[in-house]
Amino acid sequence: MCTLVIHAPKSKCNPALGNCFADYLKTGIRKGYVIGKKGVSKLPPGSTVVLLDKESKLRAEGSFVKLVPTKKTPQQRYDVHIENLTTAPYKPDSLNHYGVAVLGC
Repeated sequence: MCTLVIHAPKSKCNPALGNCFADYLKTGIRKGYVIGKKGVSKLPPGSTVVLLDKESKLRAEGSFVKLVPTKKTPQQRYDVHIENLTTAPYKPDSLNHYGVAVLGC
């Protein structure tokens, strides 16, 4: 089973926009990620999603629901929808330039 790891760093947190780690735990939606075509094609519903804040050493895990395409910048960006997102003990994962990794596929 694949695992999608996405970064939600504290330095990018803006409470007015609702884009902080705690907001994602509540909503289960992380917005605007660049995920390559190969990664997108490998992610079946039910895959594990890991949400990391490496700066604050926070981690949450949940189940992948879907990707919703948003804008291109010029890469395609996606909103990641996650269910049953709960905090977990911190363990780092390597991420690409866009703060994403697709592992174990």
